[in-house]
Amino acid sequence: MLNIKTDLFSLAEKQLIKEKKNGIIPCYTFDDILEYAIFFRKQIDMRESKIKRALRLSKTEKIKVRNQKRREFYLQTGR
Repeated sequence: MLNIKTDLFSLAEKQLIKEKKNGIIPCYTFDDILEYAIFFRKQIDMRESKIKRALRLSKTEKIKVRNQKRREFYLQTGR
């Protein structure tokens, strides 16, 4: 199992607070927090190998990967 150093409910609540601050939603309830936590868990399960690989990288390796992904994106979009 993947250790993300915080619980999913805290992540869900942070996301909902951010959306409320931006005016996307007027308010949220515990059901919304639960819904987001389930959504996050599904996303983590789908991408667990990629997340584990990213967490193993050192800081310089992360920068190299990020720059490579940026180059690939700009080559695809032509910007």
